[in-house]
Amino acid sequence: KKALPSPLETENTSKEITLPENETEKIILEIFKKILNKDVISTTDDFFEIGGDSLGAMKIQIEALSHGIKIEYSDIFTHSSVKELANVIKNIKTSNGKISDVDKKRYLAYNKLLEKNNINNIKNINYSSLGNTLLTGFTGFLGAHILDSFLKKEKGIIYCLIRDKENVPAMQRLKNTLHFYFEDRYDKYIGNRIKLINGDIVYENLGLTEKEYKNLGKNINTVIHSAALVKHYGTYKDFEEINVIGTRNVVKLCKEFNLRMMHISTISVSGNVLAEQANIKNDFKEDQFYDETNFYIGQNIENLYVNSKFRGEDIVLDAISKGLQAYILRMGNLTSRFSEGKFQQNHFENAFVNRFKSILQIGYAPDYLLKGYVEFTPIDYCADAIIDIASHYNKDYTVFHLLNDKHVPMNRLCVELEKIGIPVKLVSSEKFKEIIDNLLKDDKTKNYLQGIINDFDENQELSYESNVKIKSNFTKKFLETIGFDWPYIDTNYLKNYFKYLGDIGYFNVHIK
Repeated sequence: KKALPSPLETENTSKEITLPENETEKIILEIFKKILNKDVISTTDDFFEIGGDSLGAMKIQIEALSHGIKIEYSDIFTHSSVKELANVIKNIKTSNGKISDVDKKRYLAYNKLLEKNNINNIKNINYSSLGNTLLTGFTGFLGAHILDSFLKKEKGIIYCLIRDKENVPAMQRLKNTLHFYFEDRYDKYIGNRIKLINGDIVYENLGLTEKEYKNLGKNINTVIHSAALVKHYGTYKDFEEINVIGTRNVVKLCKEFNLRMMHISTISVSGNVLAEQANIKNDFKEDQFYDETNFYIGQNIENLYVNSKFRGEDIVLDAISKGLQAYILRMGNLTSRFSEGKFQQNHFENAFVNRFKSILQIGYAPDYLLKGYVEFTPIDYCADAIIDIASHYNKDYTVFHLLNDKHVPMNRLCVELEKIGIPVKLVSSEKFKEIIDNLLKDDKTKNYLQGIINDFDENQELSYESNVKIKSNFTKKFLETIGFDWPYIDTNYLKNYFKYLGDIGYFNVHIK
């Protein structure tokens, strides 16, 4: 079998091959051949249909950069042939982020709902039990910790909506997730306080029978909708299915059975999209502030993930305007547990962590980054904040920004890293460009750039400044009023954070 050619190779020998028509197509075609290890590729072949994957897409970016060509990661998924990519480079593409005039009119109507999310309107914040709660997205990093916080703070039953996946039964997925994050701490609750619902948000009635659906609706009081596709690559259809259609199905359940809904969203809907793609530009002449009273301010939502989460919020806000009891909770940069540094299972998909990995592999950072800061929002604190906010419902409020505003300035971060044995040498912008150029010349070292390849601007500088500035004064005051405070990110936290990633072999570091 190994000696036989693949079906794709056989197909290529018989079909007509479209040759490159210009220099850009020639370069991209050679990159495709190198990455896929194929001698014959047509300029109309789809990269993913002839053996490419998400890692290969990142390698396309790196190889292209070594030829002085910048390609956006998301474009490789939506324009996945040599010819289409070459056209994108010449700016022949359409935007996924277009907002129609009809939509804009609807968004403006939400302003009356949102204007109540201000510190002068914080009053009558009384505890109200969540009761029995349905949790979607339990197998995710945040979902698992929401369950943890619910079990510690509430007395009800938590129903976990999980589907069978890749020949792994839903119950096994539930146990695997519990054991990864909490060992056997919650085994005793499986079947009583933790109940499995085998279903899927992308289907009508969540993939349940009519009887199962009605029983679920009658037995719960609250839904925490944490399920989402959060990968930073894919087609819009992939994101739409879970983040838009899935949200619509969850809203339908809540409306039918008069349930309270907690919708987990992302601060990236603001247009400040550092977690997804650092150098996306908004067409604002001056800095814009984005707080809990804002939804659409003309921000750039072309990123496929951000676009889908924005449309998910639209669905929830529309339902709130028609009587649904719901909060929208926008997440910041979720990082490892404050307690001991435990991080998410799929850490290799986390853009923030991958940036650190690249900088550590390179060993250098440009000194212009010193003017910035880093946000660490520990997952265990964030989950506690979600349950605390959810259990203090007031119909006047709609949106919360859950991010640790006790930022770590970059100059302090560098000092802290050196303390724990991770020195990063700061160099000038010119020197950093020279280092990057040298790395790109070597096939072994060019992969060091994987974590920051999306962050370079047109001048080949790392761009982490956004002209959309996030404010969370309302949420901060709300949390203070109910007795919650974000943690200070100290040396011990950073030590645990990097030690965990080193212990699992993701970072090649030796922590002091």
